[in-house]
Amino acid sequence: MGILVTLCVLVNVEKETSAIKGFCMVNKSIHVTPHKDGGWQVKTAGNERATKVCTTQSECINYATVQAKNNSAELFIHGKNGQIREKNSYGHDPRNVKG
Repeated sequence: MGILVTLCVLVNVEKETSAIKGFCMVNKSIHVTPHKDGGWQVKTAGNERATKVCTTQSECINYATVQAKNNSAELFIHGKNGQIREKNSYGHDPRNVKG
């Protein structure tokens, strides 16, 4: 996976995309979850550290939504209990659905 991530970062840096900020969405998802020290965090699947820590969940959701749209990623929003309460897809949809 390290080779794939490195390749993605190199390609995206040339295109001047958000990969420069540490995002490289290759079949990855973004999660908004409770932070261990209080508040909320945005984490990319597979990463150990949070990309962003926020005071409120809505702040993290807004940030994560922009990142998911920019990177055609899946966004998972977890509740206080850690369970997924909402899921949104921003790309890679298998078919064109009206409505």
